[in-house]
Amino acid sequence: LDRTLSIPILQQTSIYGEFFEHWVFLELYKNANYLRLDWKFSYLSTKDNAEIDFIIDRPGKSLLLVEIKSKIQVEKKDARHLFSLGDEMEKVMIKAKKPRPERYLLSQDSIEHDWGTVKALHWLKAMELFFK
Repeated sequence: LDRTLSIPILQQTSIYGEFFEHWVFLELYKNANYLRLDWKFSYLSTKDNAEIDFIIDRPGKSLLLVEIKSKIQVEKKDARHLFSLGDEMEKVMIKAKKPRPERYLLSQDSIEHDWGTVKALHWLKAMELFFK
């Protein structure tokens, strides 16, 4: 409808990032359904435009907080919302005596990063981890 079908989608553009995020979500959703997992998907967005792309509620396991970046090389600052909003969610979970949420930044970066409470993984590696 927006007449953009013939326009090439180039890496490092916002539309590419949106498509990549959508595609990773579809892979998560498809695998969860295929394996008949009772996962519930939501997201968090604040009035200040801070967001966590996906909150995945997995019965009997900790929440997954997932941020998607289409970048080939991620940096710690790409996970800033996972740090700030994740800390707030962690406080709520601890108060409710539930497990701490797991926080992941998924991207096209083949180098894994461990930034304390946030793990950065290539999206394919995350699929293996989440669905093993």
